Amino acid sequence: MPSELVDPGHDPRWDVWLNHFDGASCFHGGAWARLLEETYGARSMGLVSLDSAGTPLAMVPVSWAPRRFRSIKATSVLFADFAEPLARDPVSCSELLAELLSHGRRRRWGTIEIRGAGLNRANSAASTEYWQHELDLRPGPDALLAAMADGTRRSIRKAERSGLRAEVSTSLDAVLAYFELHCLTRQRLGSPPQPRAFFVNLWRQFVEPGRGFVVTVRHEGQPAAGMIVLTHRGRAVYKFGASDHRHQALRPNNLAMWFAIRHCIEQGMSRLHFGRTSMHDDGLRRYKNGWGCEESVLQYFRIDLATGQNVAVPDIAGGWTSSLVRRMPVGLVTRLGGALYRHLL
Repeated sequence: MPSELVDPGHDPRWDVWLNHFDGASCFHGGAWARLLEETYGARSMGLVSLDSAGTPLAMVPVSWAPRRFRSIKATSVLFADFAEPLARDPVSCSELLAELLSHGRRRRWGTIEIRGAGLNRANSAASTEYWQHELDLRPGPDALLAAMADGTRRSIRKAERSGLRAEVSTSLDAVLAYFELHCLTRQRLGSPPQPRAFFVNLWRQFVEPGRGFVVTVRHEGQPAAGMIVLTHRGRAVYKFGASDHRHQALRPNNLAMWFAIRHCIEQGMSRLHFGRTSMHDDGLRRYKNGWGCEESVLQYFRIDLATGQNVAVPDIAGGWTSSLVRRMPVGLVTRLGGALYRHLL
């Protein structure tokens, strides 16, 4: 079947084609491509195969950072938890991926990484695996509350009795307030935060146009926890969460999540994806399972285009860099994130 190469961030047909696939997410669309371009100068390409009537059979977005002296690592897509190929059937998916690899070889890319389901490589082990958790919102808040783990339910009640107040916003001020919490949390975890420009562009591409929202939990008027949720056609993704550790005993993170769940239900969302979790992070895995989520394995496949083989990519958690970041003042950590992220592409 004929296929087309398009620019997902600037060709309006791309988002129209996405509407043909139930599995399309916020990471597949043009807004994510524009976010990467505006923040990091990343480039994006969308490959779509069409039937004789011009209806899409399969499509996959790819993004990469221009490099002068190093081989390009293309990804579907950068900084997304998942962005698997979308296809009506396995044959269409297989043909599209074969064409994608061919395009990569002609462009002299080093590797292509596919994040998520949809890549069926016979007898090939995944390059990296994570846990993923998704919550079916259709039963409604009462049924979801009853199905939670006892500890999760108690944490929500404790947060409500502690005088915490939660609010939903789509303002830039709310995103920037979240960014302050984000920097504190990343310092505590030993990981540089995304630059401020990333969150400004995230607001411009997603939150302001109605493709997401911010939840802020306050204690005595001050932000104690926050989260950013992105949405696409009835499906939501919990992309970012952060908190002020001084308020941890009041359980503001639990109240933020519960408030986000209820808001998603009010907005007609059917599912909330909790993002990826390292196989080594048992605490975060327990937290997500406590909400009654469906747990499954999320696979990444990084393909060496010279050999056609999968490349093993270790899921590294911690290390000496994490210890170093934890010792830095939060202002320095914030500036470090702004300087480093472009080079992590």
